Amino acid sequence: MARFLSVILIISMLFTLASCSVRDGATDDVVETPDVVESSDVNEEPIVTETPAIEELTSSPFIEDLEYLAYVLENNFSLYDVAYWAHGADIPASIDGVRNDILDNPDMDVDEFFASLRQHFVILKSIGHFSFLTPPEHQYLVTGTDLFWRRMNPGAIERLRLPHVIEFYEQSEWTQLDESEEELRKLVEINIDLLLLQDENQLAEKMIEALAKADKTELMYLNDHARQLIYDSPNTRTAIIEEGRVAYLSVLSFITRPDAAERKQINDFYDEIRDYEHLIIDIRQNAGGWMEFFNRYLMGAMISEDYDIRGFAFFSNGNYVSDFFPSEYIQEMTSLRNFSSTVDLQMDSQMLPVAEIIEAYELPELNLADMERMDYGFAITTTVSVARTPPAFVGKVWFLTGPHMTSASQISAWIAKESGFATLVGEITGGAYGGPRTLVPLPNSGIVFAIDMFYVTDQHGRPLEAGTIPHHFNREGMDALETTLALISEGQY
Repeated sequence: MARFLSVILIISMLFTLASCSVRDGATDDVVETPDVVESSDVNEEPIVTETPAIEELTSSPFIEDLEYLAYVLENNFSLYDVAYWAHGADIPASIDGVRNDILDNPDMDVDEFFASLRQHFVILKSIGHFSFLTPPEHQYLVTGTDLFWRRMNPGAIERLRLPHVIEFYEQSEWTQLDESEEELRKLVEINIDLLLLQDENQLAEKMIEALAKADKTELMYLNDHARQLIYDSPNTRTAIIEEGRVAYLSVLSFITRPDAAERKQINDFYDEIRDYEHLIIDIRQNAGGWMEFFNRYLMGAMISEDYDIRGFAFFSNGNYVSDFFPSEYIQEMTSLRNFSSTVDLQMDSQMLPVAEIIEAYELPELNLADMERMDYGFAITTTVSVARTPPAFVGKVWFLTGPHMTSASQISAWIAKESGFATLVGEITGGAYGGPRTLVPLPNSGIVFAIDMFYVTDQHGRPLEAGTIPHHFNREGMDALETTLALISEGQY
């Protein structure tokens, strides 16, 4: 069970108090703001670097935190606009919802504030890896695990150790039982879809019935059962659909590297199907993880030459982003490795003002309205290298896609399509991809939220956050696998 909880914490991160007076309600003293590092640019927000003393809290600490949250998102979250037009996430509306909760509850304590934030921002969860860290997630990150240190600069990690941040996360009484109906509904709907993909129809139907009755207690019980069942499922499944001709391989998650037994399973399967005509790869249930699985054991194992996939990254240069990219060096940078061990994005050009990027490259699918928020951009290259010689499979590869594919699995779909490695069938994928991540503590409550910092596009300018469009959508009354088999039967490939 401990291992199960650990993996759940990792997945939730890949898909993320100054005093007892804040916990128990707002103080009536009007005082100075917390100690911060001030920027010379009046358009940039200060970074919280110290815990405010009790006498420094304002009369409305939660309102102040909310305004700080709004300002940081406006100036650092490059996916602010695409979140709205691609996913319907209205950030100003979420801010207003929390503000109304604060005004309606003058005795609000910090756990109620935390619950309100999570409730009204649930629609933003998984967009650009946005999340409010829960106490278990904070504890997991503070341990300094390599998994997330590689995604963030040291300054972001150090902010997790600020005294008022530690105080909130050590004293918070929030538990999963406090999840709002909106949060729970979103989790349940995702797990219902995953259960149906695994043919666990009986449990899925029970969850659908409980959802219709809005029975929170039953939903939580069934959802925990579903998560355990999904976790206990084999990560890799293989099948022969048509002997000698059509094979099937599914991967539930990229979150862990395959162990020796899983590697043997994959390699033995490749040996069995080497001369088949078609291989169907299904990662519709896959919410992401590490690109290594796709690069080494899927695409990398089946190609005879390296592939370079081109794209672009743009960003708003607010204080939390410039904390990652020092402004005095920004236009001289030629590698992300100088400032982070993040390796997903290889810089293919110098960082330039966004207007110069637009002028220098042909980007027919770029949303120019989104670019109004950006300051800089640069060309990127993502490389998939040959991982096996000779290739494990040389027939036709099909790639099944769906909305639950986010982060690394969404990037895999993009690469498979852009490179011509596979034909995509299904639905538009999810997003949750904006390059390196940062962590921001609210100045009074100590609540921390996470955001990706980049607006990453394909070579045509379409943002990856908007998902990858398949070559073939599901046919009416068919799912992606059925549609693919119909295409194979009809010789449409």
